Amino acid sequence: MNNTSSSISSALMAAPYQLNIWFGIFLWVTGNLGSIGNMLVFRSPTFRNLFSEAICDFFYFYFVLTTRILQKGFQVHVTTRYDAILYRQWSNRIPLAYKVCMVCALIWLLFIGHRLILYKAKNGKCAPRSEFYAYFDNYIEIALTAICPPVVMIVRAY
Repeated sequence: MNNTSSSISSALMAAPYQLNIWFGIFLWVTGNLGSIGNMLVFRSPTFRNLFSEAICDFFYFYFVLTTRILQKGFQVHVTTRYDAILYRQWSNRIPLAYKVCMVCALIWLLFIGHRLILYKAKNGKCAPRSEFYAYFDNYIEIALTAICPPVVMIVRAY
């Protein structure tokens, strides 16, 4: 009886890891196929504004779920590859925190501040003023929400 309970106990201990691996990979594959399908559908001129959102969703979904499968399923810690003590000593400074907050606010103002001037109310919604600016704004949106976050995560994790 004790041998049976220990095998059941070990199976129950392994269940969350196996669930994260198999169900996570299933979601990863089906989600990527769905995202690729969305990109194929939204590439037509009628849905051009949704195409950039489909690309953003693909990259966000790809990196977030891949990280979760690696960490929770395979026990590969991709976010703790640095010496935490040295990092805390370097980052535990109040003047540095003020400087980082100011730089972050200035960067966002540079990237998003143009919307304060170049957007107008159209049919009860905020929208870009001209066709060229609408395309430019979509590409900025792709760069800020789909390309930059994974690049920053990879650089900081490395």
